Amino acid sequence: MRNNIAAGVVYGGFVTIGHNCGDYSSRFEGNVAHSVKGIKSGHGLYMKNHPSQSDCVEFSNFKAYKCYY
Repeated sequence: MRNNIAAGVVYGGFVTIGHNCGDYSSRFEGNVAHSVKGIKSGHGLYMKNHPSQSDCVEFSNFKAYKCYY
């Protein structure tokens, strides 16, 4: 997922598992989340490490602003 904008959402700007460190074939980069707010939510990014991934997950050039948390 590259160069996307998530704005005015309720839960989280991006909910993802990212990509393994050093795996540049499927990058998560250049994304922006802003104006994220909801009831007990409002994060720019929710990240979870998928069981098939290594212990290192990577994001590149990610920005989040005007988020509740």
